[in-house]
Amino acid sequence: MTSDRPGILVVGPEGGRRLWQPSPANGSVDIRVTPEDVALRTPYSFGEQCIPPGSRVPEHAHPDHDEFLHFLAGSGVAILDGEEHTIVPGTTIVVGANRRHSFVNTGEADLRWLWFIQPNGLEIYFAEVGIPVTPGESAPEPFRRRPETPYADVFAPREARAK
Repeated sequence: MTSDRPGILVVGPEGGRRLWQPSPANGSVDIRVTPEDVALRTPYSFGEQCIPPGSRVPEHAHPDHDEFLHFLAGSGVAILDGEEHTIVPGTTIVVGANRRHSFVNTGEADLRWLWFIQPNGLEIYFAEVGIPVTPGESAPEPFRRRPETPYADVFAPREARAK
């Protein structure tokens, strides 16, 4: 990753920060751009996420964030405020602040997508719950997120927050 001057950043294929995700996602996330990486007029973060067949991103909402997702590979279901939508490569989803959403990989291949969130903050959550990837290593056994993790309530299922 190189930032030649404020406002310009080039991230190569091996750039960014790659992290393993906890269960039930069990995949990985590549954090590609954050406000720490380049001077931005408005703070956002951008990355790529991948979850294996049978895995899911639990229902959650971002109280102050708008999120854009563009699906690149695999198939699945997006559940947006309780309504199911089919995901195939080329699907783009916009989720406004405080809208409940989850993603389930119902296919036989990895479900892979790009995400953009504004303002930033999602990368902080991923860094708190993830395990850094060492190049060439295999995915770890499924592991659980620590419940005290910052932003944990944002990503906790609705039933868990009600208790």
